[in-house]
Parts: sequence; C-alpha cells; structure tokens
Amino acid sequence: MRRLEDSELFALRDCCESGPWMSASAPGRRTGSAAPRKWYGLFSAGSAPGKCGEALGEAGKAESGEAHAQQGRPSGQTDGGLEWLHDASGKEPRNRPAGFSRSRQRAVALTQPGPRFSHIVYWSRYHLHAARMHMGQAEVFENRKGNHPFSWGHRAAVMSAITSAAMLSEAALNEINVMASFPLGRVREYFVAISEPDRARLAAIPRFAWLPLSGKANRLLREVGRPTMPEDEEPLSSFRLLVDLRNALVHAKPETIDAGASAEEHELGSRLSAIGFAWNGRMEGGLEYPDQILSAGCAKWALTTTYALLRELHARLGMARKDLELEFPDD
Repeated sequence: MRRLEDSELFALRDCCESGPWMSASAPGRRTGSAAPRKWYGLFSAGSAPGKCGEALGEAGKAESGEAHAQQGRPSGQTDGGLEWLHDASGKEPRNRPAGFSRSRQRAVALTQPGPRFSHIVYWSRYHLHAARMHMGQAEVFENRKGNHPFSWGHRAAVMSAITSAAMLSEAALNEINVMASFPLGRVREYFVAISEPDRARLAAIPRFAWLPLSGKANRLLREVGRPTMPEDEEPLSSFRLLVDLRNALVHAKPETIDAGASAEEHELGSRLSAIGFAWNGRMEGGLEYPDQILSAGCAKWALTTTYALLRELHARLGMARKDLELEFPDD
C-alpha cells in the first residue's frame, strides 16, 4: 500500500474542503457544515471529481485493491464511490448508494482506514480575534449614552483584551519555533526568506516555550544571526511594559492605593500614563490607576503593541504571516 505524498494529500484536501460533494463521498462530514469533521476511509480512484481523482491517481486503486484482497473479496466492488461498509453492530449491510440517509451516514464507517488529514491549529489567531472582540466591547461601554460611571463588564472587557493581546504575542512567537520543524510544504508561505539551515536552528532552540516572554523575539533573531531589537527602543520597550501589565493582571496580588493618588505614584501606573492613550473618562474622580487607565485606549494600545513587535520580528526574520497581518488595525 503506497502512502500518498504530501502534494497529493494537500490537493485532495483543498478540493474536498471547497466541494459540496463531500457528503456523498466521505461519511462523517455534512454538506454545508462550517465545522471540520474527521474524515474516514479511502476514496476509490475516480470517486472524487476533478483534481481530487487526479490527486489520488493509482494510489487509490492500489489501496482499494489491497483492502478487498485482505477481506477475500474481488477488488473494485464499490458503489457510489464508497467501499464496503460495516454498521455499528459489525454486520455487513448491502452496499448503499453514495447518497444514503443521514442517520445511516452517522452509523457506518469504512472497513479500511485511508489517508488521515491533519490541521495545524494556530492559537495566535484565536487570541487575535479574542483581543479585537474585547477591545470593541470596551469601546461600546465607554461610548454608550447615559450615566454609567462604573461597569464590571467594561472592566472585564479591558482586562480580557490586554491578556489576549499578550497571549497572541506568545502564541505567535512559539509558533515560529514549532513551525520551523514542520515539512517545508506545510509552512512555505510563512518562511518566505529563511534558509533550510536557519529553519533547523529555529526549531532546535531548547525549551523555547519556557523562556521569558519579553526575551523570546530577540532569542529567535540571535539564533539565526539577525540584528536584535534594542530593549530600550520601540517596539520592544512598549512590549516589555505590556508583559509587565499582563503579569500584574494574571499574577495579581492585593494592593493598597491611597484615595486620590495619581497614577504617577504607582510604578506601573506611571509607566502606562506616559504612553498617552485615552483613559476611561467615565471613571473621573476614581483611582487613576487602575480605574481610569484600564480603558478601551489601553486595550487598543496593548493590541497595537503586539502587532508592532510581530511586524518588526517578521521583517527581520524574513517571514510573512498574512493570516495575522490581514487583521492589523489602523495605528
């Protein structure tokens, strides 16, 4: 049984994900369903239209013939693009056409497992959209009409946006280290100007996920001999402040702050107030830090700070993450 090459699997996957005929040829995936489902079994040669049939080629015929030979059946006995089927009880029903009912579709599985498809989960995308959503929620709270000086919903939205922005940065940095170990065919669109030896160096960094977050970007650059970012200049100086703010929220401890104290009297508050983003005007009269500083403006600053670091890092490494760049907000 010949294993399908990566190029064949990707051609088949791309066609399958874009074609409405999946319900007829692959039990376990329903037409029109946006959520990916497990793909079972093997496709007979010619059962998939267009480039899918071409992608399988002779491999599908060989696998199909061997599957039937192992069961003592003549090869090529298929119906509607499906091989012999077993139901949940283990009994063999008669072959059914490709368009069998949905209830039967859930109950059957192919007797011989075929090519397995995997999806790379990039958690940076999840954190990206979480940060943008929570930032938008904070803006809605601050812009709504009426006298609502305090809202736990607003506080939750701002804190969630800040932590999601920090998690976006860590996920994207860790992904560079992990993606560098993948076959080039799977990540070619990202590593556009990085040589094979440099990819190997990036992948070989020991315990990269456990390194301090504020130092990961420069560690990647040093590993491949690229110029590092000065710690006291942008974008790294703001990013280090974001990491400190994230740590203060995630590893929070009780604090005693005098009523009427200005933000400058608090170490973290004074650093944040120097940034110049808009504070939460609805909390005038309350504590400057954290009540006024933790605002929609602070949430947007956290997200744009992460974007600035990733842009600079990708440019220095020779990478392209269009899946993230498409979501960059206006500075």
